[in-house]
Amino acid sequence: VLLYVRGDVGFSRDDEPTIYRKRFPEPNPKICACVLSFNRFDLLRRTVQAFIYHMEEEEPKIPYQIIWLDNGSSDRAEVLRFRSEFPIDKVLLLDYNSGIAHAFNKMFFEMCDAPYILSLEEDWEWSAPLAATDTFYQQAIEMAIMVLSEDEKVSSVILREEHAHWFSQTKRSEKLYLSNGVEYRHHCENREAGHVWGPYTNGASLSHKRRLMEIGPFFGEFTKDELGNEVEHEGKDLKEPTANFPRQLTEANYSFRVGMRYCSAVVKLVESCDSDVEIDAICNAVFKHIGDGRSHGQMKVP
Repeated sequence: VLLYVRGDVGFSRDDEPTIYRKRFPEPNPKICACVLSFNRFDLLRRTVQAFIYHMEEEEPKIPYQIIWLDNGSSDRAEVLRFRSEFPIDKVLLLDYNSGIAHAFNKMFFEMCDAPYILSLEEDWEWSAPLAATDTFYQQAIEMAIMVLSEDEKVSSVILREEHAHWFSQTKRSEKLYLSNGVEYRHHCENREAGHVWGPYTNGASLSHKRRLMEIGPFFGEFTKDELGNEVEHEGKDLKEPTANFPRQLTEANYSFRVGMRYCSAVVKLVESCDSDVEIDAICNAVFKHIGDGRSHGQMKVP
């Protein structure tokens, strides 16, 4: 395991990133973008570069931190090359694929210094076609922060493009409005229908860190010992046990647990859209899914 924090011993002037941020490293972030990757560096570059461009050019007043955890990518030279190209505040490089439970527990609850968490994987690219013409689309992060700060029932604001069937069975509220008049809706868990999806997603979404900490860690966490054997364990500094849990159910279980207490929200960012994603599944999304392929959601493969 290699942990680099900007400013630590070991970085020389030759390690300066080729893509710049006006404030780097960020001492007082309001959001931390947590980026999980496994190989697929072509997609990772697109994801990080598009996010930095958006924050620097369209929402420059929001201080942000970028955390990158690489889940054991095979090409170590490519890992180090990417690290030298981008201004990442905190980096954790693993020598094996630890799955999403360990990765997100580490980034969300140990490495993130901000009150809001932007959950990303290497294949969620900020989609810019409407940004030049639609003000709310440009200010999507600000609108999401407003929802999380004004509405205590919401733990996450969905920013990714969704398939309508994911939300077809959620309990959806009537139209709600922020203090600035922007429309949004709750999407709550529908336990009666046995539908756990909706309150949380590992895909692009902005979450309230304290509310996720109330839920506890992702289950199914493991590490490896010196011999390469998997070791299940309890999350460090977290009260709930994470071991002995089917890892293919990690994300679904977390969504279910979040939904026992909170709802997600979708903000109306485009005038012609509705904030009910069953009706408008994609047009309010600001992150586009640019990659395919995964195994149970935690072991990304090409």
